[in-house]
Amino acid sequence: MIKNIQNFCRLDREKKKLFLEAYVILLWVRTILKLTSFKYATQDLKQIQNNANIDDTAMTDQAIVANVCEAVKQASGHTWGKNTCLAQTISAQKMLVKRQIGGRLYIGVMKEEKIHKAHAWLAYNGEVMIGEYEYEKHEVMVSYTWDVAS
Repeated sequence: MIKNIQNFCRLDREKKKLFLEAYVILLWVRTILKLTSFKYATQDLKQIQNNANIDDTAMTDQAIVANVCEAVKQASGHTWGKNTCLAQTISAQKMLVKRQIGGRLYIGVMKEEKIHKAHAWLAYNGEVMIGEYEYEKHEVMVSYTWDVAS
């Protein structure tokens, strides 16, 4: 625990703020997912029909997205309980909306030895930023995007 505190203290001010924001949002999203329906948790997302293409040319904030996603991953390792890929992707999405940055959230399923496993991942400019572990083995069932103010 002391090592975690020391590591946190070494972060620059901006990364500390991102980490704390990610930590709080992650706990909030996990609570929402446990207490309400998936539909409620994703009400501000637009479903993309047939995995249709969206215009990613306006997405030019790669460094910000990388920092946000890294903060979510780090915070995920320091919260109590299990942080699902869905909680992490929705948390990152909430942080990106706040920064007026678009992206895509995917939910896929794979069958492994008669067991269906679901997975969620977040992509920006075609690059998977959260949930990259074995995402390519999952068949996309639904994908979402979100509006950002212009």
